Parts: sequence; C-alpha cells; structure tokens
Amino acid sequence: MFEMIPFKNNDDSLSSINKGFNVDIHETDTAYLVEADLPGMKKENLNLSYKNGYLTITAKSQDTIEARDLLCVRYERHCTEFKRIFFINNIDKNNISAQFKNGVLKLVLPKKE
Repeated sequence: MFEMIPFKNNDDSLSSINKGFNVDIHETDTAYLVEADLPGMKKENLNLSYKNGYLTITAKSQDTIEARDLLCVRYERHCTEFKRIFFINNIDKNNISAQFKNGVLKLVLPKKE
C-alpha cells in the first residue's frame, strides 16, 4: 500500500548526503514538472526512463586521469553514479519532454486525459 504513495521516493530512508542530487516535483492541472540539479554532468551521461509508473533518473560521471609526473597527495575525483526513482502514476509516457541546460534537467510529464 505505501509503495503507491504519489512521489514516493525509494531512497526516503537514506540521509540527504546519500541521495545524490536534488529534485523538485510540481503538479499542474495537466502535467507534472520535474527539475533536477545535476551540476557538472553532461547530457550524454544522463539516462531517463518511465516504466510502470516509476520515473528513474540516472546520472553518471567519470573523471579522466591524465598521466602526470606529479605525485598525487590526495585524489577525491572519481567515477560517480546517482539514481533517483519516483512513483508518478497516470502519465502519458509518449509525450514526456526533457531539457538539460546549465546543469538543470527539466521534465514535463503530461497527465493522461
């Protein structure tokens, strides 16, 4: 029963440190509007899917390591992958639109009529 709560996030039990990126979801009469902050990500490293009422946003980045003659004292840049899953039912999946600009992903998920 609880898994059917609209906008239920599958990682609600995790701390905000582990959630990866911030997402806002707004509802209008005709659609759901989703905005996700993905700073530093490239469009080609994003994957979006909508299946069985679940919207999945996956973002993956991989730092390239250049051969250097310098000794690295500390290295914190690495491959990261973030995934957020939201239950948003009653969507016309054939008319979902997406835009990614300046590190912000904007989705329009039209409601079924």
